[in-house]
Amino acid sequence: MLTVVLLTFLISTPLLFLGSAFCRQVSLSNSADLVAIGAATQFLSDQPKPCEVAKRLANQNYVELLECQVQELSVLVKVAVSTPNFIKRIGVATLTAQAKAGL
Repeated sequence: MLTVVLLTFLISTPLLFLGSAFCRQVSLSNSADLVAIGAATQFLSDQPKPCEVAKRLANQNYVELLECQVQELSVLVKVAVSTPNFIKRIGVATLTAQAKAGL
């Protein structure tokens, strides 16, 4: 019985870490979408500096803005977030996501 419990623990713990990393990646992708949409909305409203808006929105979403590019009538952003220590143990220190919004 002890062996079964130990094996279950040894198998489930890494799966929980991977599940947590996956959830953080999904959340980061959502934040990237929000930052891109907000910046593109400002850009399409004739605001001259969409990347400043993207930086402010990234800060409000607790992510770091790595890149911001204006391409014709769209805005491309790349954001990152540092992972908690328990996820770093499986070799994932930083998660990144990118999104594009506009016309």
